[in-house]
Amino acid sequence: MKTPIYSQHFPLNFTRCALIVPGMAAALLVSTACSHQSQKVISRNQQPQQNAAEPSSAELKPVALTGAAVPVDSAPVRSTEPSAVKEKKTPKNILFSSRDFGVSFRYPRQYAFLNARTIGSDSERKPQADGSESQIALARVEIPKGYYPETDFDSGYFALSLNPRLNEKQCLAVPQASGVPSDGVSSLNIDGTEFRGSQVRSGGGGHSALVRRYVTFTNSTCYEFELALKTSNEDGMAREVDQQRVMDRLEAIMGSVKILPTAETVAPQVADSTATGGGPQSK
Repeated sequence: MKTPIYSQHFPLNFTRCALIVPGMAAALLVSTACSHQSQKVISRNQQPQQNAAEPSSAELKPVALTGAAVPVDSAPVRSTEPSAVKEKKTPKNILFSSRDFGVSFRYPRQYAFLNARTIGSDSERKPQADGSESQIALARVEIPKGYYPETDFDSGYFALSLNPRLNEKQCLAVPQASGVPSDGVSSLNIDGTEFRGSQVRSGGGGHSALVRRYVTFTNSTCYEFELALKTSNEDGMAREVDQQRVMDRLEAIMGSVKILPTAETVAPQVADSTATGGGPQSK
Protein backbone atom coordinates (compact mmCIF):
# COMPACT_ATOMS: atom_id res chain seq x y z
CA MET A 1 0.00 0.00 0.00
CA LYS A 2 1.31 3.42 -0.94
CA THR A 3 1.88 6.18 1.54
CA PRO A 4 -0.88 8.86 1.43
CA ILE A 5 0.14 11.85 -0.57
CA TYR A 6 -0.31 14.30 2.33
CA SER A 7 2.15 12.41 4.45
CA GLN A 8 4.92 13.20 1.96
CA HIS A 9 4.48 16.99 2.15
CA PHE A 10 3.23 17.75 5.67
CA PRO A 11 4.47 16.84 9.16
CA LEU A 12 3.01 13.92 11.01
CA ASN A 13 1.04 16.17 13.40
CA PHE A 14 -0.83 17.73 10.52
CA THR A 15 -1.53 14.31 9.04
CA ARG A 16 -3.18 13.18 12.26
CA CYS A 17 -5.27 16.34 12.44
CA ALA A 18 -6.34 16.01 8.79
CA LEU A 19 -7.47 12.42 9.24
CA ILE A 20 -9.82 13.36 12.11
CA VAL A 21 -12.24 15.66 10.29
CA PRO A 22 -13.03 14.99 6.63
CA GLY A 23 -14.38 17.38 4.09
CA MET A 24 -14.14 21.14 3.66
CA ALA A 25 -14.75 21.86 7.37
CA ALA A 26 -11.67 19.76 8.20
CA ALA A 27 -9.34 22.16 6.44
CA LEU A 28 -10.59 25.14 8.51
CA LEU A 29 -10.49 23.30 11.83
CA VAL A 30 -7.10 21.74 11.14
CA SER A 31 -5.59 25.11 10.25
CA THR A 32 -6.98 26.73 13.38
CA ALA A 33 -6.04 23.90 15.76
CA CYS A 34 -2.53 23.51 14.47
CA SER A 35 -1.77 27.24 14.47
CA HIS A 36 -2.58 27.39 18.20
CA GLN A 37 -0.92 24.11 19.14
CA SER A 38 2.31 25.78 20.21
CA GLN A 39 0.56 28.58 22.13
CA LYS A 40 -0.34 28.50 25.79
CA VAL A 41 -3.75 26.95 26.33
CA ILE A 42 -6.09 29.38 28.02
CA SER A 43 -7.93 27.97 30.98
CA ARG A 44 -11.64 27.55 30.71
CA ASN A 45 -12.05 29.79 33.78
CA GLN A 46 -10.32 32.60 31.93
CA GLN A 47 -12.34 32.28 28.74
CA PRO A 48 -15.54 34.32 28.51
CA GLN A 49 -18.58 32.10 28.15
CA GLN A 50 -20.31 32.36 24.81
CA ASN A 51 -23.70 33.95 24.96
CA ALA A 52 -26.35 31.48 24.01
CA ALA A 53 -28.01 34.07 21.85
CA GLU A 54 -24.91 34.54 19.71
CA PRO A 55 -24.37 32.35 16.62
CA SER A 56 -22.25 29.29 17.28
CA SER A 57 -20.21 30.02 14.17
CA ALA A 58 -18.87 33.36 15.60
CA GLU A 59 -15.13 33.65 15.24
CA LEU A 60 -13.18 33.06 18.45
CA LYS A 61 -10.79 35.92 19.23
CA PRO A 62 -7.83 35.82 21.65
CA VAL A 63 -8.48 37.25 25.10
CA ALA A 64 -6.77 40.61 25.64
CA LEU A 65 -4.39 40.46 28.59
CA THR A 66 -4.29 44.21 29.13
CA GLY A 67 -6.94 46.84 28.58
CA ALA A 68 -6.57 49.40 25.86
CA ALA A 69 -5.08 52.69 27.05
CA VAL A 70 -7.66 55.47 27.20
CA PRO A 71 -6.13 58.94 26.86
CA VAL A 72 -6.98 61.03 29.94
CA ASP A 73 -6.35 64.73 30.20
CA SER A 74 -4.92 65.14 33.67
CA ALA A 75 -4.93 68.92 33.48
CA PRO A 76 -7.99 70.61 35.03
CA VAL A 77 -10.58 71.85 32.58
CA ARG A 78 -10.62 75.61 32.52
CA SER A 79 -13.80 77.33 31.58
CA THR A 80 -13.61 80.06 29.00
CA GLU A 81 -16.44 81.85 30.71
CA PRO A 82 -15.73 84.60 33.26
CA SER A 83 -15.06 83.28 36.75
CA ALA A 84 -18.13 83.01 38.92
CA VAL A 85 -16.11 84.12 41.94
CA LYS A 86 -15.92 87.87 41.85
CA GLU A 87 -13.28 89.89 43.58
CA LYS A 88 -14.40 90.90 47.02
CA LYS A 89 -15.19 94.55 47.26
CA THR A 90 -14.21 96.71 50.16
CA PRO A 91 -17.05 96.56 52.68
CA LYS A 92 -19.18 99.69 52.59
CA ASN A 93 -19.38 101.97 55.57
CA ILE A 94 -22.42 102.03 57.80
CA LEU A 95 -24.37 105.24 58.20
CA PHE A 96 -25.41 106.44 61.63
CA SER A 97 -28.10 109.09 61.38
CA SER A 98 -30.14 110.77 64.08
CA ARG A 99 -33.09 112.66 62.63
CA ASP A 100 -33.97 114.08 66.00
CA PHE A 101 -30.61 115.80 66.36
CA GLY A 102 -29.75 116.31 62.69
CA VAL A 103 -26.35 114.61 62.97
CA SER A 104 -24.86 111.71 61.02
CA PHE A 105 -21.52 110.01 60.36
CA ARG A 106 -20.16 106.89 58.66
CA TYR A 107 -17.95 104.15 60.09
CA PRO A 108 -16.45 100.87 58.78
CA ARG A 109 -18.70 97.83 58.95
CA GLN A 110 -16.11 95.85 60.93
CA TYR A 111 -16.13 98.31 63.84
CA ALA A 112 -18.34 97.81 66.89
CA PHE A 113 -21.25 100.20 67.41
CA LEU A 114 -22.72 101.05 70.82
CA ASN A 115 -25.98 102.97 71.12
CA ALA A 116 -27.08 105.40 73.83
CA ARG A 117 -28.65 102.73 76.02
CA THR A 118 -25.52 100.56 76.03
CA ILE A 119 -23.22 103.49 76.77
CA GLY A 120 -25.48 104.67 79.59
CA SER A 121 -25.23 101.30 81.35
CA ASP A 122 -21.42 101.12 81.14
CA SER A 123 -19.59 103.80 83.10
CA GLU A 124 -16.24 102.96 81.45
CA ARG A 125 -17.61 103.80 78.02
CA LYS A 126 -19.16 107.14 78.84
CA PRO A 127 -17.51 110.18 77.22
CA GLN A 128 -15.52 112.68 79.24
CA ALA A 129 -17.75 115.00 81.20
CA ASP A 130 -18.38 118.46 79.78
CA GLY A 131 -19.19 120.02 83.15
CA SER A 132 -22.96 119.69 82.84
CA GLU A 133 -25.34 116.95 83.95
CA SER A 134 -27.42 117.41 80.80
CA GLN A 135 -24.75 115.80 78.60
CA ILE A 136 -26.16 112.96 76.47
CA ALA A 137 -24.02 110.10 75.11
CA LEU A 138 -25.55 109.36 71.73
CA ALA A 139 -23.24 106.86 69.99
CA ARG A 140 -19.83 105.21 70.21
CA VAL A 141 -17.76 103.29 67.62
CA GLU A 142 -14.83 101.07 68.65
CA ILE A 143 -11.92 99.69 66.62
CA PRO A 144 -11.53 95.92 67.17
CA LYS A 145 -8.45 94.84 69.09
CA GLY A 146 -7.70 92.27 66.42
CA TYR A 147 -6.56 95.08 64.13
CA TYR A 148 -3.36 95.47 66.17
CA PRO A 149 -2.34 92.06 67.56
CA GLU A 150 0.71 91.69 69.81
CA THR A 151 0.84 95.43 70.49
CA ASP A 152 0.04 97.62 73.49
CA PHE A 153 -3.23 98.69 71.82
CA ASP A 154 -6.00 98.63 74.44
CA SER A 155 -8.85 100.58 72.81
CA GLY A 156 -9.61 103.12 70.15
CA TYR A 157 -12.99 104.78 69.83
CA PHE A 158 -15.05 107.58 68.37
CA ALA A 159 -17.81 108.95 70.60
CA LEU A 160 -20.64 111.38 69.90
CA SER A 161 -22.47 113.23 72.64
CA LEU A 162 -24.46 116.46 72.82
CA ASN A 163 -25.74 118.93 75.34
CA PRO A 164 -28.80 121.11 74.63
CA ARG A 165 -28.34 123.09 77.89
CA LEU A 166 -25.01 124.74 77.08
CA ASN A 167 -24.78 128.11 75.36
CA GLU A 168 -22.23 128.77 72.63
CA LYS A 169 -19.56 130.14 74.99
CA GLN A 170 -19.86 127.17 77.32
CA CYS A 171 -19.80 124.77 74.40
CA LEU A 172 -16.58 126.12 72.92
CA ALA A 173 -14.91 125.80 76.33
CA VAL A 174 -15.64 122.05 76.55
CA PRO A 175 -12.29 120.95 75.05
CA GLN A 176 -10.57 122.47 78.09
CA ALA A 177 -13.09 121.10 80.59
CA SER A 178 -10.86 118.19 81.66
CA GLY A 179 -8.42 120.56 83.32
CA VAL A 180 -5.46 118.74 81.73
CA PRO A 181 -3.11 120.97 79.71
CA SER A 182 -3.68 120.30 76.01
CA ASP A 183 -1.26 120.19 73.12
CA GLY A 184 -3.15 123.13 71.68
CA VAL A 185 -6.58 124.12 70.40
CA SER A 186 -7.23 123.87 66.70
CA SER A 187 -10.11 124.51 64.34
CA LEU A 188 -11.55 121.95 61.94
CA ASN A 189 -13.89 122.63 59.06
CA ILE A 190 -16.04 119.71 57.93
CA ASP A 191 -18.67 120.16 55.24
CA GLY A 192 -18.92 123.86 56.05
CA THR A 193 -19.23 123.37 59.81
CA GLU A 194 -16.55 124.76 62.12
CA PHE A 195 -15.34 122.56 64.97
CA ARG A 196 -13.07 123.63 67.79
CA GLY A 197 -10.69 120.99 69.07
CA SER A 198 -7.93 120.06 71.48
CA GLN A 199 -5.58 117.14 72.08
CA VAL A 200 -4.50 115.80 75.46
CA ARG A 201 -1.90 113.15 76.31
CA SER A 202 -1.70 111.39 79.64
CA GLY A 203 -0.25 108.20 81.06
CA GLY A 204 1.77 106.36 83.68
CA GLY A 205 2.32 102.88 85.08
CA GLY A 206 2.37 101.23 81.66
CA HIS A 207 -0.81 102.98 80.51
CA SER A 208 -1.29 105.96 78.21
CA ALA A 209 -4.13 107.86 76.58
CA LEU A 210 -4.36 110.20 73.62
CA VAL A 211 -7.67 112.09 73.42
CA ARG A 212 -8.87 114.58 70.85
CA ARG A 213 -12.09 116.50 71.41
CA TYR A 214 -14.06 118.54 68.91
CA VAL A 215 -17.14 120.67 69.56
CA THR A 216 -19.48 122.85 67.55
CA PHE A 217 -22.52 124.89 68.49
CA THR A 218 -25.48 124.75 66.11
CA ASN A 219 -29.23 124.09 66.28
CA SER A 220 -29.01 125.67 69.76
CA THR A 221 -27.12 122.55 70.83
CA CYS A 222 -23.52 121.70 71.70
CA TYR A 223 -22.29 118.73 69.63
CA GLU A 224 -19.30 116.98 71.19
CA PHE A 225 -16.97 114.44 69.57
CA GLU A 226 -14.30 112.40 71.32
CA LEU A 227 -11.54 110.46 69.53
CA ALA A 228 -9.34 108.42 71.84
CA LEU A 229 -6.55 105.85 71.82
CA LYS A 230 -5.61 104.00 74.99
CA THR A 231 -2.63 101.68 75.40
CA SER A 232 -1.59 99.19 78.08
CA ASN A 233 1.89 97.70 78.48
CA GLU A 234 2.47 96.94 82.15
CA ASP A 235 5.18 94.32 81.63
CA GLY A 236 6.88 96.31 78.88
CA MET A 237 6.94 93.31 76.52
CA ALA A 238 4.31 94.40 73.99
CA ARG A 239 5.22 96.22 70.81
CA GLU A 240 4.10 99.85 70.63
CA VAL A 241 1.18 100.46 68.31
CA ASP A 242 1.45 103.09 65.60
CA GLN A 243 -0.64 105.78 67.29
CA GLN A 244 -0.84 108.00 64.23
CA ARG A 245 -2.38 105.21 62.15
CA VAL A 246 -5.00 104.56 64.82
CA MET A 247 -5.90 108.24 65.07
CA ASP A 248 -6.10 108.48 61.28
CA ARG A 249 -8.85 105.82 61.35
CA LEU A 250 -10.80 107.82 63.90
CA GLU A 251 -10.25 111.08 62.04
CA ALA A 252 -11.73 109.42 58.93
CA ILE A 253 -14.98 108.93 60.86
CA MET A 254 -14.82 112.50 62.09
CA GLY A 255 -14.41 113.68 58.52
CA SER A 256 -17.75 112.12 57.56
CA VAL A 257 -19.75 114.04 60.19
CA LYS A 258 -22.67 116.11 58.92
CA ILE A 259 -24.92 118.33 60.99
CA LEU A 260 -28.09 119.57 59.34
CA PRO A 261 -30.43 122.31 60.57
CA THR A 262 -33.38 121.02 62.58
CA ALA A 263 -36.88 122.50 62.49
CA GLU A 264 -36.96 122.67 66.27
CA THR A 265 -34.46 122.78 69.07
CA VAL A 266 -33.46 119.31 70.27
CA ALA A 267 -34.12 119.99 73.96
CA PRO A 268 -37.74 118.69 73.97
CA GLN A 269 -36.67 115.47 72.21
CA VAL A 270 -33.78 114.44 74.46
CA ALA A 271 -35.82 112.02 76.55
CA ASP A 272 -37.22 110.20 73.50
CA SER A 273 -33.79 109.68 71.93
CA THR A 274 -32.34 108.29 75.15
CA ALA A 275 -35.20 105.82 75.44
CA THR A 276 -34.81 104.46 71.92
CA GLY A 277 -31.03 104.14 72.17
CA GLY A 278 -30.18 106.25 69.13
CA GLY A 279 -28.87 103.33 67.00
CA PRO A 280 -27.85 103.51 63.33
CA GLN A 281 -30.65 104.64 61.08
CA SER A 282 -30.90 105.18 57.35
CA LYS A 283 -31.96 108.51 56.02
